[in-house]
Amino acid sequence: MLDKGFVTPDLFAEARDAPVRLAPPAEGESELAPEVVAYVKRELEAVAGESAARGGFVIETTIDPGLQAAARRALRENLDAYAARQKLLPPFVKEERKSWGSLFAGTPKPNKIYVGKVTALDDVNQTIDVSVGDARGRVAAS
Repeated sequence: MLDKGFVTPDLFAEARDAPVRLAPPAEGESELAPEVVAYVKRELEAVAGESAARGGFVIETTIDPGLQAAARRALRENLDAYAARQKLLPPFVKEERKSWGSLFAGTPKPNKIYVGKVTALDDVNQTIDVSVGDARGRVAAS
């Protein structure tokens, strides 16, 4: 900007020496309910088309921020408690756990619960490959 004459040498020196402060995330990047934000964005694009990206819309949802925060906190605390009870501490290398039973063998039936195994992780595509008996599947983690 200095080379192009958009700022004075004094302003350039002041800006260069100033600490960098990052802006807070935009409202659309909610950590409180990111799945709801993503859903609403998709719905808005379906209804408003290209004009959705330009903004100017007011959208109300049924999400109560206090209840949502409490639900997420309760879920996290209980998942952590479960992990502690089951001694599920990283790295997760133990192949079998008594409380889970042995790996299922055979063809799984719908709407039943079976013990399976994670066979692959793909961080780039955000997928998890699982094996339950004779069945193989891929789960989208995003």
